[in-house]
Order: sequence, then C-alpha cells, then structure tokens
Amino acid sequence: MKKGDKLVCGLCGLAVTVCDECGCETHELICCGEPMKLKKAKPAKKPKKR
Repeated sequence: MKKGDKLVCGLCGLAVTVCDECGCETHELICCGEPMKLKKAKPAKKPKKR
C-alpha cells in the first residue's frame, strides 16, 4: 500500500485512507471479517465549457 491509497469494506462501506507507509511487503486490513479492497481511483472530471 502507498500513501493516499483508499480501501473500502464491501459489506458495510467503511472507507480508510493510508496516511503513512510502513514498508511491509504485504498488508491486509480486515473489516466485518473480510479483507478490505483497494478502491479504484475515479477519473478526473473535465471542467464544463461555457
């Protein structure tokens, strides 16, 4: 995981953001008994033309 990564629980919707990297090779955050999934970044919105 990298700083700024967002993870979300597929069951309750809890979301967390990584603030500091620890340097570990593997990570697994658990919520509601299930591993949290890395949330995909949304594409940047293009400003509307006026």
